[in-house]
Amino acid sequence: MLTRRTWLQMNAALLALPVASRAAALAADPQLPCLPGDVFFDDRVRDCTVFAEYAGKAGAVTRSVGDDITARAYEALKPALARQSGIVAGLTPEPMAFLFEVMARDVGHYQAFRGEHFYSGGNLVGHRFEAPRYLVYENDPLPGAGGTWTGELLDIMSRFDASAIGSATSSACSPGDRVPQHDFKLVSWVIAPLPRA
Repeated sequence: MLTRRTWLQMNAALLALPVASRAAALAADPQLPCLPGDVFFDDRVRDCTVFAEYAGKAGAVTRSVGDDITARAYEALKPALARQSGIVAGLTPEPMAFLFEVMARDVGHYQAFRGEHFYSGGNLVGHRFEAPRYLVYENDPLPGAGGTWTGELLDIMSRFDASAIGSATSSACSPGDRVPQHDFKLVSWVIAPLPRA
């Protein structure tokens, strides 16, 4: 039979697992991006779930929003969003991204980073970003140039610094058309407090 002390030690070890696994991951790969905070995603879209897997490995709390946020969930999320000290980010279809943008405005925050990811026939065909200047530049390779685009997107988001943002943003897009021909669009976003004047 387990003693009370053994039971407490087991519980403490279980609680420490996420911290220990994060520390082990960093020790194994110091280049792993760090993304403390909450990341929302749509679990019906494969690229969103892959992005969430990367975010979880980078230390984020991942939350699936599916295809709808009810009025009750919306009201519950608003105060949590207002209190959030870490990053609040997501990769969702456009209607859900818009809902988070409205919610951010409700609590005095705004979308400080917005990426649009265009699909045609199920294939990614281009990106367009509006983000702080230090995150994306007109001539930088956009996600997908070096491998899995969702992992590269997470790397960009991990460099987001809410204390360094201002009103200046930079635009970047894939070569060719400003908006590629597409039949579906995902939106990546980061919510932050309004910049100080």
